[in-house]
Amino acid sequence: MRKILLSLTAALCACFAFAQNLQVSGIVTDADGNEPMVGVTVAVEGTTDGTVTDMDGAYSISVPSNAKLTFQFLGYESKTIAVAGKKVINVTLQSDALEVEEVLVTAVGIQRSERSLGYSVTKIQAEEAVMKAEPDMLRALDGKVAGIQVSAPSGDAGGATRITIRGNSSFTGDNQPLYVVDGVPYSNLGSSASGRGGNLGGALVSGISTLDPNDIESMSVLKGAAAAVLYGSRAANGVILVTTKSGSKNKSNKSGFNVTLNASYALEQIASLPDYQNTYGQGSDFTIANSNGSWGAKFEEGMVRDMYVDVAKYYPELALKMYPELGGKIPYKAYPNNVKDLFDTGHIFDTSANIQSYNEDGNFNVTISRTEQSSYIPGSDFERLSFSVGGNRQLDNGFRFGGNMSYSYTDQNSPLYGYNQSSAPLGGASSLGRAFIMPRSWDLTNFPYATPDGANLLMNLSAQANNPYWAWENDKIMTIQKRIVANFNVGYDITKWLSVDYKLGYNDYIMDRKTILNLGSRGNAGKGYISKSNNQNGDIESILLLTADKKFGDLNVKATLGHNYTQSTLESLGASGDEIINPGVFSISNTQNQTASESYSRTRKYGYFMDVVLDYKQWAFLNVSGRNDVSSTLPINNNSYFYPAVAGSVVFTDALGIQDGVLNFGKVRASWAKVGNDASPYLSNNVYSIYNPYMGQGMMGLLSYQIDENLKPEFTTEFEGGIDLKFFEDRIALEATYYNRISDNQIGSKSTASSTGYSFLYTNFGSMQNKGIELGLDLYPIFTNDFQWSIYTVFTKNKSEVLELVDGVDKLYVGGDFATPKPVLMVGQPYGILEGEKLARTEDGIPLVDPSTGMYINDTETGIIGDPNPDYKLAMTNTFTYKGVSLSIMMDYQKGGCVYSSYLTDLLGRGVTKDTEDREGLRIINGVYGDANTLQPILDAEGNYIQNTTTIQEDGLWFSDGTFSTFAINSVDEVAVYDATVLRLREVTLGYSIPKKYISKLKLNGAEVSFVGRNLWFWAPNVPKYSNYDPTANSYGETNVQGIDYTSAPSTKRFAFNLKLTF
Repeated sequence: MRKILLSLTAALCACFAFAQNLQVSGIVTDADGNEPMVGVTVAVEGTTDGTVTDMDGAYSISVPSNAKLTFQFLGYESKTIAVAGKKVINVTLQSDALEVEEVLVTAVGIQRSERSLGYSVTKIQAEEAVMKAEPDMLRALDGKVAGIQVSAPSGDAGGATRITIRGNSSFTGDNQPLYVVDGVPYSNLGSSASGRGGNLGGALVSGISTLDPNDIESMSVLKGAAAAVLYGSRAANGVILVTTKSGSKNKSNKSGFNVTLNASYALEQIASLPDYQNTYGQGSDFTIANSNGSWGAKFEEGMVRDMYVDVAKYYPELALKMYPELGGKIPYKAYPNNVKDLFDTGHIFDTSANIQSYNEDGNFNVTISRTEQSSYIPGSDFERLSFSVGGNRQLDNGFRFGGNMSYSYTDQNSPLYGYNQSSAPLGGASSLGRAFIMPRSWDLTNFPYATPDGANLLMNLSAQANNPYWAWENDKIMTIQKRIVANFNVGYDITKWLSVDYKLGYNDYIMDRKTILNLGSRGNAGKGYISKSNNQNGDIESILLLTADKKFGDLNVKATLGHNYTQSTLESLGASGDEIINPGVFSISNTQNQTASESYSRTRKYGYFMDVVLDYKQWAFLNVSGRNDVSSTLPINNNSYFYPAVAGSVVFTDALGIQDGVLNFGKVRASWAKVGNDASPYLSNNVYSIYNPYMGQGMMGLLSYQIDENLKPEFTTEFEGGIDLKFFEDRIALEATYYNRISDNQIGSKSTASSTGYSFLYTNFGSMQNKGIELGLDLYPIFTNDFQWSIYTVFTKNKSEVLELVDGVDKLYVGGDFATPKPVLMVGQPYGILEGEKLARTEDGIPLVDPSTGMYINDTETGIIGDPNPDYKLAMTNTFTYKGVSLSIMMDYQKGGCVYSSYLTDLLGRGVTKDTEDREGLRIINGVYGDANTLQPILDAEGNYIQNTTTIQEDGLWFSDGTFSTFAINSVDEVAVYDATVLRLREVTLGYSIPKKYISKLKLNGAEVSFVGRNLWFWAPNVPKYSNYDPTANSYGETNVQGIDYTSAPSTKRFAFNLKLTF
């Protein structure tokens, strides 16, 4: 009987227990977009029971009726809810972006947690570079990363962008960073700095423009030597690591398949034209004349003038046809929009499709895109077609493998720019030579721009400049780029703590360029000129990694040993033809005089490296790295060098147990490292050079330079220290960095005695310093479920100084096309400071004035006239988010720097802007009397300076005779140098993520629309008021020559509409 009662009791208890379990189900959604969340962990608190949500965000689980369910997903706030007998529990998770620990990609693909880094690395998400009304991803980064300087000097379609990290490290070598895309270096071939101002200048593309922003997943900027040391002798200028969607190794604990379509359409205009005066027309001394400037008579109703002499020569009846009522005369009146009407409204149309498949074992991705840009300048356009495919897979047996391939094609057409007054044989053909400074009485749009036989025709100034309409149609630079990149990776987990990985990549880059100076152009005396070049660069990159990651009590050790082999082959072919024979046939074979050139170079480099990270309790980290490189470009007995680095960081809030609710994270970090920059190929070989034939006989000879047999690489040694602080649960985050880098053993040429038989010697000499601070400040003044306001501020200050040159050498020139101005290296001065003609001054700096003319006296010696390097740069981005709506506003400020601008001297000297409209009466320039022969001040009887009181006319302020100087044309270089301080509204973005309830019937998983404006406004207080000039303009693109503008294409402002659909 007792057994029966016990059995019944047990059964009743079991039934009672069973009755207490419930089948709970529900849907988990994202609070930001109200979309289902896949892969959310749903766990029963206090047990090991749980499940995950499916593709629809749904879950179902059997739990006791009194249980508690915890919902967790990376990047979102966890939520715990009591079941309390409920059978349906729907949950909305709030994004917890403030608490996500960043994992960053560092050198050779090694991933590190942000807290473990002893140096500064900045990660940039794709959203910061894509769909920003900017085809060039580098320009989209301006102001978003502390420590980098982005120079976008031209508004031309496809124009090259220059980026430097922590200043210039090399005297005359390439100072741009190493670009590594999915582990494969990207050649960033550009064009020589020579010729940009004097011969055939154009807004030329650079190799990095073949990279498709639509395929970028993220970028990491390795700023300092310690961060980049594993790249050895390629890392002196920093490294930009790009991970593409096709090359990403990201996996997910959920399975999914996404198709994303992006479309963007943008309109572009000149950022701002000058405010033109419309009171005076062509002429001089208030008289109508066939002169260059608008210093002629004042406009009055009914005024007429003779037909322009060049037009009348070819079209003698045109005046009567156009204005029969004027009896062969033409109107003399203002045409307020004659400059504006030259230019178009440009556009950018960008489309892309991305297909992604992913699960816990790997991923697969395909991206295809097309970008089309037509500039506001007629005849200037850029097109890019890109395709990429790739994926990665993890097998159950410990093996993993993957790979990706991409193809990119670009086509750019650029008009000719440069200094229109250049006397070089191929110079003076700028399409903008008179575009912005044409007389205010010119009606250029309605007059013929070509003679009957097709030559250039420009009113009465055809011999002095090309008509912009003619130039845009006839003179051009056409560049085609093709790039194929492929890489393969394989890895194996030997044990739980030991793995091996290997990656092999190939990057093939081709650039074809054709330049045409047509018959009738001002350039080459109208005889015509054609050149064509083909450059092919093939890079092979091989990396082998052996990684051990093991924990010993409280100490975790991660060690990586590696081998790297890289080979770069460059082949160049060039040909040119002078004097075109048959019009309209643009083949070099159709020219009278032809020349050709060919070059080949191959460099090889292999290195062994190691990287060891000691991690104590996740709050103390020590990182020791080193690489030994062997380079083919250095003498065989001197070609092996070791580059060491050591870095450490301490998360002192964890170490000291600080949990006071104010400071929630604090880290100090420091690093020291040495990296390099090896020589150009074949500098270590005294090879023969081929010269042009003489009387039919081939000519060969030794090179004109000698090589130091002990040539070494350039070395850059850097110390970096910093602190990272986060307050109030990450509501305030500060990152501060100080660095001091010394670059020595510079490779360059120094003159040698003629008795040696050589002109100069390539050797090591000199040193340079860059030091500065970088600040990044993140603020979240408001962070609620519905509304967030964030402020991100970056501050960059870099000071460069040339510390030493070779004995007996006072200065080295960096480049440039004319005798002055030129960027120069001088001991004690910043990199690339401008040297040029200057005014004679007293010992205390007051300019000397000639008593007889009232104009400034020119100094007989050149001197420093400006520093193009900014004092500092500051950028601030405010982002406001309310549910699915976001508004982002970015402004940046550049303090200091300078620009030499022939464009500004032309505007002032030709009298076309409102700066020179008030021109009646006499003027007196500021200065003291001086002697033009002795360059000494003239003193009165008491030994004091005599203030200038000699008067000159207004036009004399801006146009001198060349003997003396005033403020513009025919004056010394100094007066054309302006402070480059500028405040800019860089970017405004308004976006909206459409809730899924509105788009679910369209089978869409997501839809976003946004409006973007770029470069909407700027203020440059130190340039002529009505010029509306952007002082960041530069004619030398991505080269080391900065701060010189020979009327380059002005910057643009853009307005874009973007649409993103996800299926």
